[in-house]
Amino acid sequence: MSSSPAVTLATQAKPMPAAHESTRLARFTITGSEVVQKRVSKSGQSGRIYLPLDWVGKNVAVIRLD
Repeated sequence: MSSSPAVTLATQAKPMPAAHESTRLARFTITGSEVVQKRVSKSGQSGRIYLPLDWVGKNVAVIRLD
Protein backbone atom coordinates (compact mmCIF):
# COMPACT_ATOMS: atom_id res chain seq x y z
CA MET A 1 0.00 0.00 0.00
CA SER A 2 1.52 3.35 -1.00
CA SER A 3 1.76 6.27 1.38
CA SER A 4 -0.06 9.44 0.34
CA PRO A 5 -0.60 12.83 2.02
CA ALA A 6 -3.47 12.51 4.45
CA VAL A 7 -6.40 14.89 4.57
CA THR A 8 -7.54 15.32 8.14
CA LEU A 9 -11.11 16.43 8.80
CA ALA A 10 -12.00 17.35 12.34
CA THR A 11 -15.39 18.86 13.09
CA GLN A 12 -16.37 20.83 16.13
CA ALA A 13 -20.00 21.89 16.32
CA LYS A 14 -20.25 24.99 18.49
CA PRO A 15 -23.38 26.75 19.72
CA MET A 16 -24.11 29.74 17.48
CA PRO A 17 -25.42 33.15 18.60
CA ALA A 18 -29.15 33.85 18.21
CA ALA A 19 -28.61 35.45 14.76
CA HIS A 20 -27.52 32.05 13.39
CA GLU A 21 -30.18 29.82 14.96
CA SER A 22 -31.63 28.84 11.56
CA THR A 23 -28.21 27.74 10.23
CA ARG A 24 -26.07 25.10 11.94
CA LEU A 25 -22.42 25.91 11.35
CA ALA A 26 -19.45 23.66 11.98
CA ARG A 27 -15.73 24.34 12.16
CA PHE A 28 -13.51 22.18 9.93
CA THR A 29 -9.75 21.77 10.15
CA ILE A 30 -8.29 20.40 6.93
CA THR A 31 -4.65 19.60 6.22
CA GLY A 32 -3.77 19.16 2.56
CA SER A 33 -1.61 20.26 -0.36
CA GLU A 34 -3.59 22.95 -2.22
CA VAL A 35 -6.83 24.87 -1.93
CA VAL A 36 -9.08 26.53 -4.51
CA GLN A 37 -12.23 28.50 -3.83
CA LYS A 38 -14.83 28.55 -6.61
CA ARG A 39 -18.53 29.16 -7.17
CA VAL A 40 -20.64 26.13 -8.10
CA SER A 41 -22.32 26.42 -11.50
CA LYS A 42 -25.52 24.68 -12.60
CA SER A 43 -25.16 21.50 -14.62
CA GLY A 44 -28.54 19.93 -15.46
CA GLN A 45 -30.11 18.82 -12.16
CA SER A 46 -26.79 19.13 -10.29
CA GLY A 47 -23.99 21.56 -9.52
CA ARG A 48 -20.49 21.47 -10.94
CA ILE A 49 -17.05 22.73 -9.95
CA TYR A 50 -14.15 22.58 -12.37
CA LEU A 51 -10.84 21.66 -10.75
CA PRO A 52 -7.31 21.53 -12.16
CA LEU A 53 -6.63 18.59 -14.49
CA ASP A 54 -3.73 17.39 -12.34
CA TRP A 55 -6.24 16.80 -9.50
CA VAL A 56 -7.88 13.95 -11.45
CA GLY A 57 -7.62 10.76 -9.38
CA LYS A 58 -6.79 12.66 -6.17
CA ASN A 59 -8.85 12.76 -2.97
CA VAL A 60 -10.58 16.10 -2.43
CA ALA A 61 -12.95 17.56 0.17
CA VAL A 62 -15.74 20.01 -0.65
CA ILE A 63 -17.08 22.31 2.07
CA ARG A 64 -20.05 24.65 1.51
CA LEU A 65 -19.08 28.08 2.80
CA ASP A 66 -22.47 29.85 2.61
